[in-house]
Amino acid sequence: MHVSTKRQGEQSVLMRKKSMESLADENTDMTREILKEMKDRTPSLLEMLEATFVKEHNDTADEKIKEAIALVYGVIMFTRNPELSAYQRLITALCIRGRAEDMLLSRLNKIGLTLSTASKQRLIAECGKNSNKKLIDYLEGSPLLKITGDNLDIFIKPSCQSTEKSNYDLHLFASNAISCRAATPDLNMSAPKDVGPLNSDIVRLTDTEKDHIRNSYIVLISRILSSMGPFKWMESIIPKHIHHPHKAAMAEKSQVFQLPLQHKNEAKYEDVLSIMDDYEKHLQKAFREAHGDIQMLEKYRVITGGDQLTKVRFAGAINLRLMSPTSTGRLEHVQPVVCELWHLKQDYLEKCYKALYRKESMMEEGTMSYFRNVLKKNDVNGKVKGHFKTHSEFFKILTESLIREQALELFNMRETSDDTFPAGIDKACRATKEVAMRNIGNSLLDMLGFLQAGMNTDDEKFNYCSNLCLRGLHYLQLEDTAKEGNLTMVSPNLKVCIPIFYQHSCLSKYMVECIDYLMKVNHYMSPLDSLRILEGSFVNLRGGVGNNVEADLVQEHSVRNQKDLIRGLGANKTENAISTVTAAAPIITSICRNFDNQHDIIKKGNRHTKHISEEDVNILKKSLRKLRPFKVTAGRKCRSFNNITNSPAGRVDVNKMEIDINRIVERLGRGLAQNDDSEEDDDDDDDDDEDTDSDLPDIP
Repeated sequence: MHVSTKRQGEQSVLMRKKSMESLADENTDMTREILKEMKDRTPSLLEMLEATFVKEHNDTADEKIKEAIALVYGVIMFTRNPELSAYQRLITALCIRGRAEDMLLSRLNKIGLTLSTASKQRLIAECGKNSNKKLIDYLEGSPLLKITGDNLDIFIKPSCQSTEKSNYDLHLFASNAISCRAATPDLNMSAPKDVGPLNSDIVRLTDTEKDHIRNSYIVLISRILSSMGPFKWMESIIPKHIHHPHKAAMAEKSQVFQLPLQHKNEAKYEDVLSIMDDYEKHLQKAFREAHGDIQMLEKYRVITGGDQLTKVRFAGAINLRLMSPTSTGRLEHVQPVVCELWHLKQDYLEKCYKALYRKESMMEEGTMSYFRNVLKKNDVNGKVKGHFKTHSEFFKILTESLIREQALELFNMRETSDDTFPAGIDKACRATKEVAMRNIGNSLLDMLGFLQAGMNTDDEKFNYCSNLCLRGLHYLQLEDTAKEGNLTMVSPNLKVCIPIFYQHSCLSKYMVECIDYLMKVNHYMSPLDSLRILEGSFVNLRGGVGNNVEADLVQEHSVRNQKDLIRGLGANKTENAISTVTAAAPIITSICRNFDNQHDIIKKGNRHTKHISEEDVNILKKSLRKLRPFKVTAGRKCRSFNNITNSPAGRVDVNKMEIDINRIVERLGRGLAQNDDSEEDDDDDDDDDEDTDSDLPDIP
C-alpha cells in the first residue's frame, strides 16, 4: 500500500483530517474521502472489499456498503500505524457525546474502533483549546463582539449516598461570545446628546411602524390562506422571505465561541460580580493576544445579554461597582446589558395561555381548553416552559385554523369550494394579484379590529376567537422576525407586546425589559451600538436567508450540550474535569451533527417531528365550521370568559398604563436596575429545569 504518514510522501486522509477541528468541519465527509483515497492508492483492496458484498442495486444498500468499507479501511490502517487515527477519533467523539463509559471505550479500542481512555482525555483537551483560538482569530479582523450567558444547573445523585455524600445541586454559569455581521467599526459611534426626559410616548407605535406591522401580518395571513383551494393563486406572489434592509448581512453565518464554564451561581450577587470580573479578564487577555493591547476593547466595549434574571443581575452588579476607581472595576467593557428575545417570546406565549386557557372551559366550544380536549393534547396544560414546543405548535395551529375559518365566513365561501376567489384572479397580472392579496388581508384584519379601539361586540365567542387570532398573529410575527433576522421589526414587535404584558400585570418583568430595550436602541445608544444590540439578538449558525434564531436560544442549546457531557463524567465530577469536558462541547457537538447529516440520522424529537397531524387540522376545521365563531351572534356567551374583549389589551386602563410606564421610564433613565423579585408570578422564573432541556425548539 502506498499510504504515507506525516513523515514521508503525501499524507493519508486519516492523518490530514485527524485534528478535531478538521473533523468538526461541515465539509469533511470521512467516508467519501476514505473511498477516494482507496480508489487512488489501493484500488485492489477496494475491489476486493466490494466483491465481498452482494449488490442490491439501491441507494440505501450502496451507502451502507461504502460506510462498511470505510470502517474496515480505517481499522486496518489504524492497526498498521496508530498515527492514522482520524476514523478512531471520530468514533471516540461520538462515544463521548453518547456518554459511553470508559469500559466500553476500552473494549472498542481493543478491536481498533476507538482511541484508548487515556487518549480520550487528550482528545477532549485538544477540543477545548479550539474555541479560544478561533475567538482570537476573529478579534484580529473585527473588535465587535456580543456575549450571552445563562445559568447551568444540574442535579447530582451520588451512586453511594451517605451523610458525607448526598444529593446536591450543581450551579454553574455558561457563556458564548458571538460575532457581528451587520455592524462595522466605521459606523457612527456618537451617542445622542441632550436626550430630554422620556415618557410613555416611546412605546407608542408610529404610523410607519403600524404600516410595517400591518404589511407583515398580511404576508403571514396570505401564507395561511394559500393552503386553501380558492386562494392557491397567492402562492406565486407571496414573498418567501419578508424583505428588510439587513437581509444580506443577517444571511451570513455567525461565529459562536464558547467561553470557559464558570463555577458560579448567578443567584448570588458575589458570584455575579465574579462572573463579570472573569469576563473582563478573559476579554482583556483575548484582545491583548489579538491586538497587543486593550484599546479596541475600551473603544468598542462588548454587548452583554441573557434572560431576564441574568440581565437584571448583571445590571445590578454594574450598579454596585459604579464607584470603582478603574474602568475594569466599573465593568465598563461589558456594557450595555440587554434582555434577549427568545425568553421574551416564551413569556409572551405564557401570557397568552394565562389569558385564554382555563381547564374549566373544556366544555365551552371554541376555547383553547375545548380543542385541547378534542385533540387529546394531554401535554398542553398552560405551563409553557415545561412543554414549550407542544404549546407553541398547538397555539399556532389554532391561529391558522381560525384565520381560515374567518376567511370562509367573511367571504361567504363553502368549505369544499375550489373556485378561485376573487373570480378570475388566477389569470390576472402580478400587480393585480398583489392588490387583491392586500385587500383580502386588510379585510380580515379590519374584521378582527386590528389597531382599532372600541370594536367590541356582545358576542363573547367572536371576541374570544378574535382575541386569540390577534395574539396568535403576533406570535407568528415574533417567530418570522427571528428567522429572518428582521431588525426593522424588533421595536414594533416589542411595542405591541407591552400592553399585552401590562394587561396581565402592571408588574410584568418582561414589560419592563421591553421598555429598557427600546430606550437603549432608540434613544440612548449610538447608531453603531444600537445596530449591535439589534443584530446581536439573533444568530445564524449555518448561514442562509431565514435561518436566524434568537441568541439566547443558542445559549440554551449550548447549556444542554454541556450538561450532556457533564453527565457522561459519571462519578468524576470534579471542577477540573467539568471545566475540561465542557470546553470540548462545541467541537464534539459539531462532529456529531456533521456525522448525523452525512448519514441521514434524524434525531428523535427534532424539528421533523410533527406535533400536529393532518387529522388534527381536519378536526379543527370541522369543529370551527359547525361553531362559526366569526358570524357575529348577539348575546352569544362564553361563560368561562365573561366580558372578554376582542383586543388582547382591551381591558387596559390606558391612563393608568401611561402613568406606570412614565414611572418605569424615569427609573430606567436614572440607571436603576429592575428589582429581580418584582415579578408577579412565582412560576415565571428563568431558572433551568432539567426536565425542559429536551423540549427546546430545534435550531437550523
